[in-house]
Amino acid sequence: HFLDGKRGLPQLDLSRVAIIPKRKKPFVAACLVSRYKYGFKNEILFVRPQFQNRGIGTALVSNVINDLREIGETFLWSEYQICNEQSAKWHEKFGFVEEPDILVTRLRYHFLKCEIWRNEKLGCVAKTQKLKISLEKVEAELDVLAKLESSDFNAARSFWRYDF
Repeated sequence: HFLDGKRGLPQLDLSRVAIIPKRKKPFVAACLVSRYKYGFKNEILFVRPQFQNRGIGTALVSNVINDLREIGETFLWSEYQICNEQSAKWHEKFGFVEEPDILVTRLRYHFLKCEIWRNEKLGCVAKTQKLKISLEKVEAELDVLAKLESSDFNAARSFWRYDF
């Protein structure tokens, strides 16, 4: 979907590929970037397993960020699969900050509702009050994310943001 523009306008001039020439399988890594109305997004960062943990992905993304700086951009979005812990750790180590996610926020909302019910049954008044305050904050965040989701589905998905 990247090259046909279904996920955003591909920016091949900003995307990067790492290869080792004259090898049977020269492809090492790729960082594919798209432009959206809310900015540029790293759609895919892929490093072949035998080349991981060598700084190749970091170098590719750093190079993209340098080029974005040159054209006056101030941040880069990056998407990840929520269960990919290795990717989440890499994003955090690089300096990306996780943006609010509607699915995770919904999980927190239901968790807090259950915890409030449980603590009320146990008679834990102080704990119940703290949970209710947390629930109010999560409800407000959920309202904002639901509005975003209704206007642009991608706006409420799992993203990381890197400001530079």
